[in-house]
Amino acid sequence: MASHRVLVAEDNADAARVIAALIDCEPDLECAGVVTTSAEILAALGTQPPDALVLDLQLAAESSIPVLAECRRRFPDVVVLVLSGHSNPALMT
Repeated sequence: MASHRVLVAEDNADAARVIAALIDCEPDLECAGVVTTSAEILAALGTQPPDALVLDLQLAAESSIPVLAECRRRFPDVVVLVLSGHSNPALMT
């Protein structure tokens, strides 16, 4: 049985499948689900907070920075790993 649950927040279906599969390959990790919007992230965290969140920096047309701040405020024990396929550092502000 997995000891750490990880929620994946990624709007690209192919990337989400790969990330979820990599998580599930690890014996002590379990993918707790895949969400694609900021609202879905907060709903999932509020229902059953995972141990960690893999967060795409850019979900669809919105930056994930505001939801990251909200996650840190409301769920300080959830470890967050931010991923991005963008090379523009301006997106991180």
